[in-house]
Amino acid sequence: MAAISNATAEAEEISAAAAVRRQSKAARASTTSEPLRRSRKSAALPITLSMVVISVRGDEPMISTLLVSEPPFGAAFPRGTFDPSQHQSLDVAARAIAKGVADLALGYIEQLIARVVSEPTSAKAIEIGYLALLPPPSERKPRQAHPRNTTVSWQSAYVFLPWEDWRHGRPGIMDGLVMPRLQAWARSDEPSRPRTARNRSVNARQARIRFAFGTSRESWDETRVVERFDVLADAGIIVSSDTSDASPIDNDRTAAVPESGPEMRPEMRPDTRPDPRLGQDLQAGERRLLAVALSRLRAALKTRPVVFELLPDEFTLFELQRTVETLLGPVLHKQNFRRQIETTGLVEATGRLRTNTGGRPAKLFRFSKDVLVERPAAEPQRPRISPKRPK
Repeated sequence: MAAISNATAEAEEISAAAAVRRQSKAARASTTSEPLRRSRKSAALPITLSMVVISVRGDEPMISTLLVSEPPFGAAFPRGTFDPSQHQSLDVAARAIAKGVADLALGYIEQLIARVVSEPTSAKAIEIGYLALLPPPSERKPRQAHPRNTTVSWQSAYVFLPWEDWRHGRPGIMDGLVMPRLQAWARSDEPSRPRTARNRSVNARQARIRFAFGTSRESWDETRVVERFDVLADAGIIVSSDTSDASPIDNDRTAAVPESGPEMRPEMRPDTRPDPRLGQDLQAGERRLLAVALSRLRAALKTRPVVFELLPDEFTLFELQRTVETLLGPVLHKQNFRRQIETTGLVEATGRLRTNTGGRPAKLFRFSKDVLVERPAAEPQRPRISPKRPK
């Protein structure tokens, strides 16, 4: 009987220990899952889509903006919130939002960057930027009224990024305003800092300036739009509404911008107050989004036939060249450009002429889509430029 009693006691102890272990495990699971539930809940941020819509009008790269007459005031890109119950994808949402807020039927679109931003209606939101290209409209009112106290307007991209406008040669503000202020910023530092640290700061800033703006006219790289924008913003030379807590998630080539360390942002800076000659600002950091869009488009012009998304179905070779020059800036060599177009087989003659040219009738061409099927790996390169020097 004693043996049976002892066995029974041991079994009860084992059962009690097992119960304690189960309770401890359940408590640990509850403690672990609670932060996960809170984390998942806090991670459910709204997704906002913002679109840089570009259309070439004559020799101007125009962008669609909304002029908002209520807080926050100013110009902004068409934007809206992604609703998974209504939109099957982000691209579908982008097209629906552009149609709803700006009456724009988007054709070519591509995602640019994503970042975490502060929204007026919520603490944080994920903003995804888009680039959209539109051909010139046959006729469109310059401004259209829309709900929510906004007006749709078309403005030149160079109104916001004037140092990128090389259509008539090197912009005057480069040597008269931009470079002197950049050099002053590069040399500025706290006198109390050790000489070695000051020299390192100056060298790092000079390296950023050379990388973004080049060392001469020939070394200008038209695709480094974001690099130039970031240097000008860091130097305090331009105004940017982009807040410091906006965290970019950028898969674009512009992520290669050299990072700035603490010594590159001293508290003592030269007098670099914003100058209206350096362009207008946009709401909520969208001026930098425009820089990303222009950089992506300029790079794409060298490798993909996206320029035809900005042209009507039929066009002259002059209109094709002018569209490329409008976006890239420098003037292209006419004969080299046409020879390159003929070599790649990107266009085909329609057999028709345009007579209202003010001179000789011009042949009409259209984009040859067959070239994408026959040579999918072809990457038409931009011909070498022949810069037009200012008089």
